[in-house]
Amino acid sequence: MYAHACCHLYGHYSYSGLYCSGWVKTGPIGVILSTMNDAFETADTILNDLQHGNLPTPSDSGDVLELLFTLPGLHPTSFSDWKLIDQVEQSHGRPKGKPREKVTSLEMMMNIIRTHSAQN
Repeated sequence: MYAHACCHLYGHYSYSGLYCSGWVKTGPIGVILSTMNDAFETADTILNDLQHGNLPTPSDSGDVLELLFTLPGLHPTSFSDWKLIDQVEQSHGRPKGKPREKVTSLEMMMNIIRTHSAQN
């Protein structure tokens, strides 16, 4: 979870055009409906910034991402990483008759990714 103000990320640096939603904004709480409503709020914020000319130009966007990946405690992940976590969640849910058992700990998620990376 990162510091934010109405969907805008902030902290040691100010990033125009960088937004957050869902668990990045709230931590692992809520249900799909609350996450969905949060995404709507973020989309409204982006549209408002677009209407008021507060979005960076495309040439600035790469600089923002490069800075973002240097933030302390940030561990970028890929879609493939998410698919690994999803597979583990599904395998943990099956014995309980559930579609999945959510992994809510960032540490556990990162361990799943590290374990798979070490095996390959």
